[in-house]
Amino acid sequence: MLGLDERSSISSDTGFADIRTALAHLKAGRDAEAVRMLTSITRQEQLPAHYWMELGMCLRRKGSLHAALGCYQAAAEAGIEQDALFMTRMANIHADLDHLNRAISFSSKALQKANNGTIRANHAKILRAHKEFQQAYDMFSTLVEEEPGNKDYHWEKAFTRMYLGLDRSAWKGFQVRFDVDKIPSPPAADYLPRWQGEPLAGKRLLLTHEQGFGDTILMLRYVHILKEMGATVILECQPELNRLVEGLPLDGIVKRGTQRDIQADYYCPLMSLPAFLWQDDSPPPPPARLTVPEGAKKDSRKLFLFPEDHKLNVGIVWSGSKTFADNRRRSVDVDRFLDLAILHNDCRFFSLQKGPGTQDLYRTGGQFLIRDAGPGLRDFADTAALIERLDIIVMTDSSVAHLAGSLGKPVLNLLNYNPYWLYFPDGPETLWYPSMFLLRQDSPGNWDGVFQNASNILSHLARTKSTLGRRISAAQVEQSLQTYMSALEKGEPPIVSRTDITADMTRMDPQQVSRKVTPTSCLESVSWDFFPV
Repeated sequence: MLGLDERSSISSDTGFADIRTALAHLKAGRDAEAVRMLTSITRQEQLPAHYWMELGMCLRRKGSLHAALGCYQAAAEAGIEQDALFMTRMANIHADLDHLNRAISFSSKALQKANNGTIRANHAKILRAHKEFQQAYDMFSTLVEEEPGNKDYHWEKAFTRMYLGLDRSAWKGFQVRFDVDKIPSPPAADYLPRWQGEPLAGKRLLLTHEQGFGDTILMLRYVHILKEMGATVILECQPELNRLVEGLPLDGIVKRGTQRDIQADYYCPLMSLPAFLWQDDSPPPPPARLTVPEGAKKDSRKLFLFPEDHKLNVGIVWSGSKTFADNRRRSVDVDRFLDLAILHNDCRFFSLQKGPGTQDLYRTGGQFLIRDAGPGLRDFADTAALIERLDIIVMTDSSVAHLAGSLGKPVLNLLNYNPYWLYFPDGPETLWYPSMFLLRQDSPGNWDGVFQNASNILSHLARTKSTLGRRISAAQVEQSLQTYMSALEKGEPPIVSRTDITADMTRMDPQQVSRKVTPTSCLESVSWDFFPV
């Protein structure tokens, strides 16, 4: 922000009135108008350093990260004071762009200039993004000791602790999220005490959801334990999950906003259950046994017609919820999956994508290579019914990964460099879902190796299915992973890259190219009338 003297000197120059107006448009969300004005202004004016800085901050908030970095660099060239605040902003924009080494370098310079709590906390966040979890945790612990009244420091310490290993202590610390207002308390908190591990025999417990669909599915595994403790268990459930959870041993399912009609002794947020039920000497309980309704199965057979061939049926998802703060890092462009569809004529791809991301498929013309199942999936029960009929799910992390894992369906979960703490420590497997296998970025933002691995695994599975003529089990997926890793150790080349695909196609005659990329090569005899009119 501008200092007082700087504001006064700039405001006295009427030549910058349009700049101030443009920035006001940008801050108010009127992006098109702001861009129009600023484009005209920057062609004619030499902007002062602090205006470049203001513009960069606005662009960063809007998610225009490369443009924001360019503005920061322009501010430096225009002579802005390169103090701790400037170094911190440079560190943050580089962290946003997954330039983590540069981010740490700028953040370290900021620490040298001003070693205060705000700068140190920001440095600790960047260390955490770089997977330097212990160092980040130690810094936050020190900050908590120095400023025990700072809620943000308590939250960051608890959040970082989850990356160091999930045990009872970590889950207990995670309870602080409600005390520091990081997660809104459910309506039930207004009239019920929160369960803190008290005996449940003869008691009524209301379980409340607090985050996304995936976290709800993840924590349903504890319902049977609560029943064994003698509790009457009532679940506050997102409507999209209602049909899927009806087969669980629940005593009631309610919508948020209707809890006041429920007689209960306690409420408990689902993500708080491990704080009292986790056993440090045992793995987490197995996933909840979800029951797919017969009606959903019948609808799936009617809507999604599978030809009698030996192609591998693959479900895909490329983006999680757009409202998730870090969705940009965990998601990919649909083109990544279109490359797989072009490469693998022995596979049939089904998009399980829902929400705004679905439009990506049509924007690229990908609906001719990947079947959009989304319009036929009204809720998670419909999605589960289709997943049961597929051979494997290949996707970036989102709620469908939890659904597939709970159904015991083999799923390749494609993870960014520093994913959800649930998937640590690093490795190809997770104790939470035995049928889930993890393919991880080896450097921030680099998806190439992840998709090379996924492509090789699909090749092996497609050959296996063609030989066996049946679906692929989780054990066979694991064997494919082991086979691929063994091939890498022997120095065998990885699957071709996107550039290699293009080069390969230019060497093919037109008939071969047509066979490789036309819709019929991927869909064969499946009717184009995918959904009933």
